[in-house]
Amino acid sequence: MTDIAVRYAPERNRKVKSGLALSDTWQAARPCAMAARTHRHMMNSAQTHIPAEGQKPTLGDLGWLAAYGLRALAELIRARIAFASFETRTIPERNRRAQEAATGGDCQLERRLARIGYVIPRLSDRLPWRSDCLIQAMAAQNWLLSLGIASEMRIGVELPSDAPFGAHAWLVHGDFVVTGGDIDRYAPILSDSEQDPAPGTGTDRPKIG
Repeated sequence: MTDIAVRYAPERNRKVKSGLALSDTWQAARPCAMAARTHRHMMNSAQTHIPAEGQKPTLGDLGWLAAYGLRALAELIRARIAFASFETRTIPERNRRAQEAATGGDCQLERRLARIGYVIPRLSDRLPWRSDCLIQAMAAQNWLLSLGIASEMRIGVELPSDAPFGAHAWLVHGDFVVTGGDIDRYAPILSDSEQDPAPGTGTDRPKIG
């Protein structure tokens, strides 16, 4: 019995070590797995580390607000300059480039998306130049592109209602709306990276906002 126990001890040790290795691998992969939660979790303020709706930032938010605010300002300036020569027909190409440059594996994805989406519109409201929905979408897409995060710019028109006709631009990462706010009342007319612009939009600058 002793010989048998000694003979199978290495096998048991290998199984134990293998189990520990798998456990270590699972623990190491756990933070990245958490970044793949659903859209419902991504909208949770406790998880994304932004002030809850209707609440003001706290002292603990000042550090990231300063850093993100400076970057947002730079991207909004860049987008405003680019808007001078912007053409609607370039949107599908912008979206393809954003998809191709995506690296994936960002364990801070939820936090980045939420904070970018929080800072850009609030800063835009305080700038002395035009920074409407299209410029905000351009700024956020450029920012995410530099981080290797995929995004898609979408253009939509307001659904039939008593309100005057209006168009809107927003940016999404999967199902997460990064900029553009509430998009429920808009029907996308340009929302796929492979889709051609709607007739008549060719090189015209869209009247969006």
